[in-house]
Amino acid sequence: MPSWPTGLSSSLSAFIMSAVTIHNSDYDLFDAWLHKIYETTQQDNWFMPTEDIISTGVCLRVEDNYFRVFPYENPALVPFEAAVRRLNPVVAVKLRSAAVTAAIRKIGPTDDCIYIDRDTRIQVIETIDELPHAEKDQCGAFIRDERSLVLWSYSLETMIPLCKEFEEKLIKHIWRTRTVARKETPSISTSINPSIVNSEIHLNEKTPDSTQVSKEEPAVQSQPAPKRKWWSWRLNPNDKGAALKDSDPEKKSEERKLILLGPFYAGCGAALSAYFMASGAGILLEEYAMDHNAARFGLFATLPIIFCISIFFCLQLVGNLSLIFGPVAQYHENSMYYSAVKPKPNPEIDSNLPHITIQMPVYKESLELTIAHDQCILALLTRNGPFSSAPSVFSIKKAMQTYARQGGTSAIFVCDDGMQVLSEIDQLERKAFYANHNIGWTARPGHSSKPDGFKRAGKFKKASNMNYGLSISLKLEKFLAQLIQEGVEDTPTSVSRIAL
Repeated sequence: MPSWPTGLSSSLSAFIMSAVTIHNSDYDLFDAWLHKIYETTQQDNWFMPTEDIISTGVCLRVEDNYFRVFPYENPALVPFEAAVRRLNPVVAVKLRSAAVTAAIRKIGPTDDCIYIDRDTRIQVIETIDELPHAEKDQCGAFIRDERSLVLWSYSLETMIPLCKEFEEKLIKHIWRTRTVARKETPSISTSINPSIVNSEIHLNEKTPDSTQVSKEEPAVQSQPAPKRKWWSWRLNPNDKGAALKDSDPEKKSEERKLILLGPFYAGCGAALSAYFMASGAGILLEEYAMDHNAARFGLFATLPIIFCISIFFCLQLVGNLSLIFGPVAQYHENSMYYSAVKPKPNPEIDSNLPHITIQMPVYKESLELTIAHDQCILALLTRNGPFSSAPSVFSIKKAMQTYARQGGTSAIFVCDDGMQVLSEIDQLERKAFYANHNIGWTARPGHSSKPDGFKRAGKFKKASNMNYGLSISLKLEKFLAQLIQEGVEDTPTSVSRIAL
């Protein structure tokens, strides 16, 4: 059984053990969810050893700063519950399966992430104690010392689909990165047979000296390349390409070929339109030969206009025929002016993605229907204007998760212009929502008509609201820089002292 962490005191252990001790008569809806998630996500436990099963479980937030763990009365899950409580998701699952173990065995001792697929990289931390400092938006982290995987979610309904998605991606990753044993090649037999034949044919010939061969090789390699004539438009293409490949990593890709099917189709369309114009001119000449009336030649002035109109229909006709009978392979490969295949990832860029702060101004919108909705919300049709759409927190969170799994970091900064003008109950509800979803926020006071009151100046209230939040963040940044210079440590005691 794993040993308890040395940093946990006896009082803290007693508090945590209350979260893992549940009697059968105390079951409620949270226990139903715990049992369902554990049963669905821990199916490999039937085939795992007992020492591996004992450290897996599910942790669910029941209320603020209180989590419930399943299986109950398992001291091995005490560090897991403590780490999840500091991470503060809605639900977290700890997995130890064959796929997780195989994936962790493939990483090196200094690797800090695993590329599950082309667009998904998951962080690797050393111990479960480092989980609170992990990148929260990735919703997953591999634990190196325990060879386990911790997944978490800020929505209870998405936890099971998230585990299934990771399981499928891990299986594909392991199969894709497997080391295939090479088959025995007939190199030995083919090397023996020619030597026997050669020994029978060239019995009386002298074997060339190795020094002679080494002297002849440079002579072959030192042959000068044929010089190009003075009218050649290529000047040292190999040297130039090598220099570009060495200097710019983006130009190391293969050279793209020039496909001229598009100009060919356009030329066919123009030729078809010109044929129609020529046939019309031929009819005019035939009629002139019969009655010698030159007045009809005035229609030649309309030929350029008719050509410009008819070329559109001719191009459409040629294009449709080319799609039916012509080649289509060029639409699935890269060419000089067309890209159908995604570029290869650049490790230098992917490992240095910038941090992004998403600034989101809100006012008195409904927290449940507008701010925290799972999709972009259409505001109700008002008398003053039409529908308006606004991004919600959960839709932004999905984009943040995608960016985090690509190697970047991001944060949401809400400029709440209506918090201080709402009721106290609504204020507490918004503060709890922001705290549970790791959202920073500012809230300026309401407009006051008193001489010494706060003035919300400006006609553009959202812009002034965001500027107010940015000014506070700049002042806070100066204060934090001062604390860093003073050497203040980031501990709960120092934070409470600074707050006072």
